[in-house]
Amino acid sequence: MFGRKKQDSSLGANSLSDETAPNVLATEESERANDDPLADPETLYGTNGRAVAGLIETLDNIGADQVRAVARSWASTRPTDRQIAQMMARRLRNDRRLDAPLRAAETRIRGWLEAREPADDREASQYEEVADAARDAVAALILGEELNDADFATLYGPWSDVMDEDAGEEDTEVEDEVPAAPEPEDATEADAAEETNSELDFGPNGELIAELLAQLQGLSAEQLQSLSGAWVSADRAAVAQARAALEGALEADPDSREELKLAQSQVDGWAGEKDVRLRKVAAPAVEDAVAALAMVDALSEADAATLYAPWAYAVGTPELPSLEEDEPQ
Repeated sequence: MFGRKKQDSSLGANSLSDETAPNVLATEESERANDDPLADPETLYGTNGRAVAGLIETLDNIGADQVRAVARSWASTRPTDRQIAQMMARRLRNDRRLDAPLRAAETRIRGWLEAREPADDREASQYEEVADAARDAVAALILGEELNDADFATLYGPWSDVMDEDAGEEDTEVEDEVPAAPEPEDATEADAAEETNSELDFGPNGELIAELLAQLQGLSAEQLQSLSGAWVSADRAAVAQARAALEGALEADPDSREELKLAQSQVDGWAGEKDVRLRKVAAPAVEDAVAALAMVDALSEADAATLYAPWAYAVGTPELPSLEEDEPQ
Protein backbone atom coordinates (compact mmCIF):
# COMPACT_ATOMS: atom_id res chain seq x y z
CA MET A 1 0.00 0.00 0.00
CA PHE A 2 1.24 3.47 0.73
CA GLY A 3 2.14 5.81 3.54
CA ARG A 4 0.01 8.82 4.25
CA LYS A 5 2.15 11.93 4.54
CA LYS A 6 1.42 15.56 5.15
CA GLN A 7 1.02 17.40 1.89
CA ASP A 8 3.79 19.73 0.73
CA SER A 9 2.13 22.80 -0.74
CA SER A 10 5.13 23.43 -2.97
CA LEU A 11 4.24 20.28 -4.94
CA GLY A 12 0.61 21.22 -5.54
CA ALA A 13 -0.80 22.70 -8.69
CA ASN A 14 -2.03 26.30 -8.83
CA SER A 15 -5.66 26.76 -9.88
CA LEU A 16 -8.17 29.58 -10.09
CA SER A 17 -11.72 29.10 -8.86
CA ASP A 18 -13.30 29.57 -12.31
CA GLU A 19 -10.89 27.39 -14.27
CA THR A 20 -12.14 24.28 -16.05
CA ALA A 21 -8.72 22.61 -15.79
CA PRO A 22 -5.80 22.93 -13.36
CA ASN A 23 -3.29 25.68 -14.09
CA VAL A 24 -0.07 23.76 -13.43
CA LEU A 25 2.98 25.90 -12.82
CA ALA A 26 4.80 26.35 -16.11
CA THR A 27 8.03 24.64 -15.27
CA GLU A 28 9.66 22.13 -17.61
CA GLU A 29 9.01 19.39 -15.07
CA SER A 30 5.32 20.29 -14.77
CA GLU A 31 4.89 20.43 -18.53
CA ARG A 32 6.26 16.88 -18.78
CA ALA A 33 3.76 15.78 -16.15
CA ASN A 34 0.90 17.32 -18.14
CA ASP A 35 2.02 15.63 -21.36
CA ASP A 36 2.53 12.27 -19.65
CA PRO A 37 0.56 12.01 -16.38
CA LEU A 38 2.77 9.17 -15.14
CA ALA A 39 6.07 11.00 -15.83
CA ASP A 40 6.04 12.95 -12.59
CA PRO A 41 3.01 11.87 -10.55
CA GLU A 42 3.98 13.71 -7.37
CA THR A 43 4.04 17.02 -9.24
CA LEU A 44 0.65 16.32 -10.76
CA TYR A 45 -1.14 14.55 -7.91
CA GLY A 46 0.70 15.55 -4.72
CA THR A 47 2.50 13.60 -2.02
CA ASN A 48 0.66 10.33 -2.71
CA GLY A 49 0.96 10.93 -6.44
CA ARG A 50 2.58 7.60 -7.22
CA ALA A 51 -0.32 5.74 -5.59
CA VAL A 52 -2.81 7.90 -7.52
CA ALA A 53 -0.96 7.31 -10.80
CA GLY A 54 -0.86 3.58 -10.09
CA LEU A 55 -4.61 3.55 -9.44
CA ILE A 56 -5.31 5.36 -12.73
CA GLU A 57 -3.00 2.99 -14.61
CA THR A 58 -4.89 0.07 -13.08
CA LEU A 59 -8.17 1.67 -14.16
CA ASP A 60 -6.88 1.89 -17.74
CA ASN A 61 -6.30 -1.88 -17.71
CA ILE A 62 -9.30 -2.98 -15.65
CA GLY A 63 -10.98 -6.22 -16.74
CA ALA A 64 -14.66 -6.98 -17.17
CA ASP A 65 -14.86 -9.09 -13.98
CA GLN A 66 -13.16 -6.32 -12.01
CA VAL A 67 -15.59 -3.74 -13.44
CA ARG A 68 -18.52 -5.76 -12.13
CA ALA A 69 -16.86 -6.37 -8.77
CA VAL A 70 -15.90 -2.72 -8.19
CA ALA A 71 -19.39 -1.58 -9.23
CA ARG A 72 -20.94 -3.98 -6.70
CA SER A 73 -18.53 -2.93 -3.97
CA TRP A 74 -19.20 0.79 -4.56
CA ALA A 75 -22.99 0.29 -4.68
CA SER A 76 -22.91 -1.69 -1.41
CA THR A 77 -21.49 1.23 0.59
CA ARG A 78 -24.12 2.83 2.78
CA PRO A 79 -25.30 6.01 1.00
CA THR A 80 -25.25 8.02 4.21
CA ASP A 81 -21.62 7.15 4.90
CA ARG A 82 -20.64 7.98 1.32
CA GLN A 83 -22.49 11.30 1.37
CA ILE A 84 -20.76 12.37 4.59
CA ALA A 85 -17.31 11.39 3.29
CA GLN A 86 -17.88 13.11 -0.06
CA MET A 87 -19.13 16.23 1.70
CA MET A 88 -15.92 16.39 3.74
CA ALA A 89 -13.88 15.90 0.56
CA ARG A 90 -15.71 18.78 -1.14
CA ARG A 91 -14.99 21.05 1.80
CA LEU A 92 -11.32 20.18 1.80
CA ARG A 93 -10.88 20.77 -1.91
CA ASN A 94 -11.68 24.46 -1.38
CA ASP A 95 -7.97 24.58 -0.66
CA ARG A 96 -6.56 25.22 -4.16
CA ARG A 97 -3.46 23.24 -3.19
CA LEU A 98 -5.71 20.14 -2.99
CA ASP A 99 -8.22 21.04 -5.69
CA ALA A 100 -5.75 21.07 -8.59
CA PRO A 101 -4.44 17.51 -8.06
CA LEU A 102 -8.01 16.29 -7.59
CA ARG A 103 -9.14 17.85 -10.85
CA ALA A 104 -6.13 16.42 -12.68
CA ALA A 105 -7.00 12.90 -11.49
CA GLU A 106 -10.71 13.38 -12.19
CA THR A 107 -9.91 14.48 -15.74
CA ARG A 108 -8.08 11.20 -16.36
CA ILE A 109 -10.98 9.21 -14.90
CA ARG A 110 -13.51 11.13 -16.97
CA GLY A 111 -11.45 10.40 -20.07
CA TRP A 112 -11.49 6.69 -19.24
CA LEU A 113 -15.27 6.73 -18.82
CA GLU A 114 -15.87 8.63 -22.06
CA ALA A 115 -13.76 6.08 -23.95
CA ARG A 116 -15.95 3.15 -22.85
CA GLU A 117 -18.31 1.57 -25.35
CA PRO A 118 -20.92 -0.19 -23.20
CA ALA A 119 -23.00 -2.92 -24.78
CA ASP A 120 -26.16 -1.92 -22.91
CA ASP A 121 -27.53 0.35 -20.19
CA ARG A 122 -26.52 -2.07 -17.44
CA GLU A 123 -22.89 -2.08 -18.53
CA ALA A 124 -22.98 1.71 -18.89
CA SER A 125 -24.20 1.96 -15.30
CA GLN A 126 -21.40 -0.32 -14.13
CA TYR A 127 -18.79 1.83 -15.87
CA GLU A 128 -20.21 4.94 -14.19
CA GLU A 129 -20.06 3.26 -10.77
CA VAL A 130 -16.45 2.21 -11.38
CA ALA A 131 -15.60 5.80 -12.31
CA ASP A 132 -17.32 6.99 -9.13
CA ALA A 133 -15.34 4.46 -7.07
CA ALA A 134 -12.10 5.57 -8.73
CA ARG A 135 -12.90 9.25 -8.10
CA ASP A 136 -13.62 8.55 -4.44
CA ALA A 137 -10.42 6.50 -4.12
CA VAL A 138 -8.15 9.14 -5.66
CA ALA A 139 -9.81 11.77 -3.45
CA ALA A 140 -8.90 9.68 -0.40
CA LEU A 141 -5.30 9.32 -1.60
CA ILE A 142 -4.85 12.98 -2.49
CA LEU A 143 -6.54 14.41 0.60
CA GLY A 144 -4.66 11.92 2.78
CA GLU A 145 -4.21 13.12 6.36
CA GLU A 146 -6.80 15.85 5.84
CA LEU A 147 -9.51 13.16 6.07
CA ASN A 148 -10.41 11.32 9.24
CA ASP A 149 -10.01 7.54 9.28
CA ALA A 150 -13.70 6.70 8.80
CA ASP A 151 -14.12 9.00 5.78
CA PHE A 152 -10.88 7.70 4.23
CA ALA A 153 -12.12 4.12 4.61
CA THR A 154 -15.50 4.97 3.09
CA LEU A 155 -13.94 6.64 0.04
CA TYR A 156 -11.09 4.22 -0.56
CA GLY A 157 -12.76 0.98 0.53
CA PRO A 158 -14.86 0.00 -2.52
CA TRP A 159 -11.86 0.26 -4.85
CA SER A 160 -9.42 -1.34 -2.41
CA ASP A 161 -11.74 -4.24 -1.61
CA VAL A 162 -11.51 -5.49 -5.20
CA MET A 163 -8.33 -4.14 -6.73
CA ASP A 164 -6.00 -4.63 -3.75
CA GLU A 165 -7.28 -8.19 -3.40
CA ASP A 166 -6.59 -8.85 -7.09
CA ALA A 167 -3.10 -7.42 -6.76
CA GLY A 168 -2.30 -10.03 -4.14
CA GLU A 169 -3.53 -13.02 -6.13
CA GLU A 170 -0.06 -13.90 -7.43
CA ASP A 171 1.21 -14.34 -3.88
CA THR A 172 -1.80 -16.49 -3.09
CA GLU A 173 -1.20 -18.68 -6.13
CA VAL A 174 2.42 -19.23 -5.09
CA GLU A 175 1.30 -20.21 -1.62
CA ASP A 176 -1.23 -22.64 -3.10
CA GLU A 177 1.59 -24.49 -4.84
CA VAL A 178 3.15 -25.46 -1.52
CA PRO A 179 2.02 -28.99 -0.61
CA ALA A 180 -0.27 -29.14 2.39
CA ALA A 181 1.00 -30.89 5.47
CA PRO A 182 -0.39 -34.41 5.83
CA GLU A 183 -3.40 -34.64 8.13
CA PRO A 184 -3.10 -36.72 11.29
CA GLU A 185 -4.55 -40.18 10.98
CA ASP A 186 -7.03 -39.56 13.75
CA ALA A 187 -8.99 -36.42 12.80
CA THR A 188 -10.93 -36.48 16.05
CA GLU A 189 -7.75 -36.36 18.11
CA ALA A 190 -6.41 -33.52 15.92
CA ASP A 191 -9.60 -31.48 16.41
CA ALA A 192 -9.43 -32.05 20.14
CA ALA A 193 -5.78 -31.00 20.22
CA GLU A 194 -6.59 -27.84 18.24
CA GLU A 195 -9.38 -26.93 20.66
CA THR A 196 -7.11 -27.54 23.61
CA ASN A 197 -4.38 -25.39 22.09
CA SER A 198 -6.77 -22.51 21.38
CA GLU A 199 -7.92 -22.57 24.98
CA LEU A 200 -4.34 -22.72 26.25
CA ASP A 201 -3.29 -19.90 23.92
CA PHE A 202 -6.19 -17.51 24.39
CA GLY A 203 -7.66 -18.49 27.76
CA PRO A 204 -10.97 -20.08 28.84
CA ASN A 205 -12.89 -18.45 25.96
CA GLY A 206 -10.20 -19.37 23.47
CA GLU A 207 -12.59 -21.21 21.15
CA LEU A 208 -14.74 -18.10 20.71
CA ILE A 209 -11.67 -15.92 20.16
CA ALA A 210 -10.33 -18.38 17.60
CA GLU A 211 -13.73 -18.30 15.85
CA LEU A 212 -13.61 -14.51 15.68
CA LEU A 213 -10.03 -14.45 14.40
CA ALA A 214 -10.86 -17.02 11.73
CA GLN A 215 -13.41 -14.60 10.23
CA LEU A 216 -10.97 -11.71 9.78
CA GLN A 217 -9.64 -12.77 6.37
CA GLY A 218 -13.15 -12.93 4.95
CA LEU A 219 -14.38 -9.52 6.08
CA SER A 220 -15.60 -7.35 3.22
CA ALA A 221 -14.78 -3.69 2.74
CA GLU A 222 -18.32 -2.83 3.85
CA GLN A 223 -17.88 -4.79 7.08
CA LEU A 224 -14.51 -3.12 7.73
CA GLN A 225 -16.09 0.28 7.17
CA SER A 226 -18.99 -0.61 9.47
CA LEU A 227 -16.55 -1.76 12.14
CA SER A 228 -14.52 1.43 12.04
CA GLY A 229 -17.63 3.60 11.77
CA ALA A 230 -19.29 1.98 14.79
CA TRP A 231 -16.08 2.23 16.78
CA VAL A 232 -15.59 5.92 15.93
CA SER A 233 -19.22 6.81 16.72
CA ALA A 234 -19.35 4.89 20.03
CA ASP A 235 -19.95 6.73 23.30
CA ARG A 236 -16.37 7.64 24.22
CA ALA A 237 -17.19 7.94 27.93
CA ALA A 238 -18.65 4.43 27.96
CA VAL A 239 -15.63 3.10 26.04
CA ALA A 240 -13.24 4.78 28.49
CA GLN A 241 -15.14 3.25 31.40
CA ALA A 242 -15.07 -0.20 29.80
CA ARG A 243 -11.34 0.01 29.08
CA ALA A 244 -10.63 1.13 32.64
CA ALA A 245 -12.58 -1.87 33.90
CA LEU A 246 -10.68 -4.10 31.49
CA GLU A 247 -7.34 -2.81 32.74
CA GLY A 248 -8.40 -3.44 36.32
CA ALA A 249 -9.40 -7.00 35.48
CA LEU A 250 -6.09 -7.62 33.71
CA GLU A 251 -4.10 -6.27 36.65
CA ALA A 252 -5.88 -8.75 38.90
CA ASP A 253 -5.06 -11.64 36.53
CA PRO A 254 -1.58 -11.33 34.91
CA ASP A 255 -2.02 -14.63 33.04
CA SER A 256 -5.06 -13.20 31.27
CA ARG A 257 -2.99 -10.22 30.14
CA GLU A 258 -0.54 -12.53 28.37
CA GLU A 259 -3.36 -14.52 26.77
CA LEU A 260 -5.04 -11.35 25.55
CA LYS A 261 -1.76 -9.96 24.26
CA LEU A 262 -1.24 -13.12 22.21
CA ALA A 263 -4.76 -12.95 20.75
CA GLN A 264 -4.46 -9.27 19.88
CA SER A 265 -1.10 -9.89 18.22
CA GLN A 266 -3.04 -11.98 15.70
CA VAL A 267 -5.12 -8.89 14.96
CA ASP A 268 -1.97 -6.81 14.47
CA GLY A 269 -0.63 -9.35 11.98
CA TRP A 270 -3.92 -9.39 10.07
CA ALA A 271 -4.04 -5.59 9.91
CA GLY A 272 -0.63 -5.44 8.23
CA GLU A 273 -1.14 -8.10 5.56
CA LYS A 274 -3.19 -6.44 2.80
CA ASP A 275 -5.92 -3.79 2.45
CA VAL A 276 -3.67 -2.17 5.03
CA ARG A 277 -5.50 1.14 5.31
CA LEU A 278 -8.97 -0.39 5.78
CA ARG A 279 -7.73 -3.03 8.20
CA LYS A 280 -5.74 -0.64 10.36
CA VAL A 281 -8.77 1.61 10.74
CA ALA A 282 -10.91 -1.37 11.82
CA ALA A 283 -8.25 -3.01 14.03
CA PRO A 284 -9.09 -1.12 17.28
CA ALA A 285 -12.68 -2.36 17.08
CA VAL A 286 -11.45 -5.94 16.54
CA GLU A 287 -9.01 -5.67 19.47
CA ASP A 288 -11.80 -4.44 21.73
CA ALA A 289 -14.00 -7.35 20.63
CA VAL A 290 -11.24 -9.85 21.40
CA ALA A 291 -10.77 -8.24 24.82
CA ALA A 292 -14.50 -8.51 25.52
CA LEU A 293 -14.50 -12.23 24.68
CA ALA A 294 -11.33 -12.89 26.67
CA MET A 295 -12.45 -11.06 29.83
CA VAL A 296 -16.24 -11.28 29.67
CA ASP A 297 -16.37 -13.20 32.98
CA ALA A 298 -14.40 -10.46 34.74
CA LEU A 299 -16.30 -7.47 33.30
CA SER A 300 -19.77 -6.14 33.93
CA GLU A 301 -22.31 -6.96 31.26
CA ALA A 302 -22.42 -3.28 30.23
CA ASP A 303 -18.65 -2.93 29.89
CA ALA A 304 -18.28 -6.15 27.93
CA ALA A 305 -21.15 -5.15 25.61
CA THR A 306 -19.59 -1.71 25.03
CA LEU A 307 -16.31 -3.23 23.89
CA TYR A 308 -18.05 -5.82 21.73
CA ALA A 309 -20.73 -3.57 20.21
CA PRO A 310 -18.92 -2.59 16.94
CA TRP A 311 -18.16 -6.23 16.13
CA ALA A 312 -21.69 -7.31 17.03
CA TYR A 313 -23.07 -4.59 14.75
CA ALA A 314 -20.82 -5.22 11.74
CA VAL A 315 -20.30 -9.01 11.91
CA GLY A 316 -22.50 -10.51 14.61
CA THR A 317 -20.79 -13.82 15.31
CA PRO A 318 -19.66 -15.25 17.59
CA GLU A 319 -22.14 -13.89 20.06
CA LEU A 320 -20.82 -12.40 23.26
CA PRO A 321 -21.46 -14.93 26.07
CA SER A 322 -24.03 -13.87 28.65
CA LEU A 323 -22.95 -13.80 32.24
CA GLU A 324 -24.39 -16.90 33.87
CA GLU A 325 -26.38 -16.35 37.00
CA ASP A 326 -26.60 -18.90 39.79
CA GLU A 327 -29.72 -21.01 39.55
CA PRO A 328 -32.22 -20.39 42.36
CA GLN A 329 -32.13 -22.98 45.09
